[in-house]
Amino acid sequence: MYIPCIQKASYKKDIFMERTLPEKGSLEVSVGDEVRSFTELGRTSSGVLLSGVWGIVEDIVPDQAALIRTFAVDLHLLVSTAPYIEGELIVFPNPSDLIQKQYFDKFSYSLEDKVVYTGNNVSLDILKIAESYGVAGILTGGCNRKTFDYARERNLFLGLFSGFGNSRTPDIIFDVLNDLSTRTVFVSGEERYVRIPVSPEFDVKEWFGHHKPDVVFRDIKRGSRVLVLQNPWFGESGHVLEIVGGVVIVKLSGIGNTIEVNIPNIFAIN
Repeated sequence: MYIPCIQKASYKKDIFMERTLPEKGSLEVSVGDEVRSFTELGRTSSGVLLSGVWGIVEDIVPDQAALIRTFAVDLHLLVSTAPYIEGELIVFPNPSDLIQKQYFDKFSYSLEDKVVYTGNNVSLDILKIAESYGVAGILTGGCNRKTFDYARERNLFLGLFSGFGNSRTPDIIFDVLNDLSTRTVFVSGEERYVRIPVSPEFDVKEWFGHHKPDVVFRDIKRGSRVLVLQNPWFGESGHVLEIVGGVVIVKLSGIGNTIEVNIPNIFAIN
């Protein structure tokens, strides 16, 4: 049986991104201008807005915003809370909970409004520490339901690359995060992506030569890893035990329950 497969990473060419001043000010660019990530787009009484992307200015709203045609790598989230956020990406190298706390304490002075990748997992205690330091949001491999519910109730962005439970971040995603850290990233909880701008010189063939793009559909069978998109188990991942007609019997990874999932409420995971 073939079902949709979650694409972990994809290259986007000629996409349009709007960069908007936080308040009315003055734009420093015009239609047709080429911009790079550190190009100054405009100024307000509170500061300077940098482009954050590479590309060409296609349109402007005077004193307010610029529309830029650009390039990016999108990383796809399996589950996330709803807010949209943007900020500088900070990457922790898949540490344990103890080391995560040490990282937060060490860099506490510079974490405000940053998007932080904490590693393969994040606990509720670490999430609360991150919140206290004013981070814009957290990216991680997985977490438990209690931690996710806390983030959702607090309107704090939390994005999971691998789903609920003790889930390891896929290598392709960690490699992208690690290689492209310290850049401004744009994260949509509603559409479940992390968009990382890249320059026109980004070598897609060389990079994806080492990281093959995921297929769109995959033939699942016993043992295949899947993501459940059916309540009350929405967002849980597990392994296929059996396929009976249009129903897939799945053993959930985190809590061990065996459940029935109706097609099409299930995605394959590499």
